[in-house]
Amino acid sequence: MQSHSRMTLKIFFFLLVIVSVSVSAEMPQPYKTLISKYNFKKDSYSFVVKNLTNPQKKAIIYNGSKNFNPASLIKIITSFIALEKLGPNYKWRSDFYYTGELKDHILQGDIIFVGRGDASFSIDNLVDSCLYISRSIAGAK
Repeated sequence: MQSHSRMTLKIFFFLLVIVSVSVSAEMPQPYKTLISKYNFKKDSYSFVVKNLTNPQKKAIIYNGSKNFNPASLIKIITSFIALEKLGPNYKWRSDFYYTGELKDHILQGDIIFVGRGDASFSIDNLVDSCLYISRSIAGAK
């Protein structure tokens, strides 16, 4: 498993290098339209579009020679390692605790939320969870 993962990572980096140095195609008009639609500074981003079903087609590269902070690349590497170590079916766990006690279906205390890294857990999820807890306590009458 370990050697397979290392080989996959090596192939990924090899492909990344191949795409980044490949000859670029003329920028198609839809891309130009999309770029001009937003008011981003022209030198603040870059992208590469490579046709994976037809690798012989030239890549579309915008600002391909610019150097940027590699944050997105680091996210790819950490995601790869997380998938390898935790597996694709890993579920992040979030817990609720409370202090005090329930008296007449009213909590005399605090609700404590303990999150453990679920980046998709939003304020809306927190509100929904609190409403669910509230209804559960009220329904226990």
